[in-house]
Amino acid sequence: MDSLHTTESAYWKAEAERLAGDNARLQAENAELRARVSELEGQIGALTERVTTLAKLVFGTSSEKSKPVEMYTPFWDYLPKSVTYALQSKF
Repeated sequence: MDSLHTTESAYWKAEAERLAGDNARLQAENAELRARVSELEGQIGALTERVTTLAKLVFGTSSEKSKPVEMYTPFWDYLPKSVTYALQSKF
């Protein structure tokens, strides 16, 4: 019975050492991944700023969103009567 206890004890000791090694490896990997995430978040921020700057250069400071759309008069009221008639006859 004593040798069984010794064998079982040795097994659990080896298992604890293996798990401690796994834990240390995983903690190091976690630290590396956290550093990589931080680096990538910084790149995302820089690229977002760059896209914003380039969009302003391409589209200017005004935007369709900032201009109110006047919907009081239907667009077809501005069409010539011949176009209006042609459209009405198709629908």
